[in-house]
Amino acid sequence: MEGAMRLYTQYGPDDCYSACIASIIHVPAELVPDFVEEYGYRWFEFAQDWLGKQGWFVFPLVAESIEVIIPHVPLIRMIETDLGLHAQIWRNGRMLWDPKRDQTVHEYQRPTDDYHLIFRRESSWA
Repeated sequence: MEGAMRLYTQYGPDDCYSACIASIIHVPAELVPDFVEEYGYRWFEFAQDWLGKQGWFVFPLVAESIEVIIPHVPLIRMIETDLGLHAQIWRNGRMLWDPKRDQTVHEYQRPTDDYHLIFRRESSWA
């Protein structure tokens, strides 16, 4: 990830994860599919496939203090809300970006221990 991260907002009601991906891999948000809308409960499988075709990996992690293990790296963190799961970008134990368009706070919001690390596939790894 080179240069400053451009932080995208959601363009639909369920594409927070897609907006986080766009921000992390530096592509315009409109080029990233709305995985939840298009694929329903299989959204993560299709997100992995799409990222792989773009030369990226997504690796799910479950940890209480992942920022200690992987400091300074932006991660997608899943948040439980009154409306279901929501994705945000976290770094160093703090929320860096919430892609909600209106930036309102959910009535109920609790960070989970589920993180997704997105990294570039290196040719020497393949």
